Amino acid sequence: MNIYIAGGEKRIEMFEAVRPPRILLSYYYVSDEIMAYAKTAKEYLLDSGAFTYLNTGKSVDFDSYTDGYIEFINANKVKQFIELDIDAIVGLDKVESLRRRIERRTGRQCIPVFHRSRGKDYFVDMCKEYEYIALGGIAIKDIKRVEYKYFRWFIDTAHSYGTRIHGLGLTDFKALKQFDFDSVDSTSWIGSRYGNLYRYDNGNLRILRSPKNSRMTLHWKTCDEMNLREWVKYVKYAERFM
Repeated sequence: MNIYIAGGEKRIEMFEAVRPPRILLSYYYVSDEIMAYAKTAKEYLLDSGAFTYLNTGKSVDFDSYTDGYIEFINANKVKQFIELDIDAIVGLDKVESLRRRIERRTGRQCIPVFHRSRGKDYFVDMCKEYEYIALGGIAIKDIKRVEYKYFRWFIDTAHSYGTRIHGLGLTDFKALKQFDFDSVDSTSWIGSRYGNLYRYDNGNLRILRSPKNSRMTLHWKTCDEMNLREWVKYVKYAERFM
């Protein structure tokens, strides 16, 4: 399993120091500095960042945003990029229209993102048409933990068509061991947000939580860099054994 480290656009110096092999970038936050690192990494995925942009409260012209995304992909020769998965905002028809535009003008397939609103048959059609797809709704808990058992169907269906499947935002360690997604991504290494430290231990990541009502005395940068180092150990383990 390939684990892509996400959320590093504003922590570039940590990436350069620790060297995570695979990263996920958001077009919304991208910079020359993070792209320079991405091009030296083993692999990177580019997310459209459209949903993030929407949450800023700014007025969004998705046609214009898509054109900028296309130009960036072409200028940087990006090989793996995710569609604008904004079904809940503009509807599936518009998402498909934007996807076709991106693919036509880049000459490459997007990584389409399945949401449960698209229906089971749509997922099968995605697997028939695409080499690499993503399962969305995990990070925002549209897919609840009690429903993780259905991951098996999604993975087996994708693999039956020779399609790779990415679990967007899946960082439940038990699920990662149980389900053979081809890839996932995570921002959980940014543990200073929650006062958490991670420690790699023989194929597992242990979470060292701050006691209730206590404050972390480590500087957030120190905390996050320590976490990133432990996560990279886990990433390398997952690549070999998961």
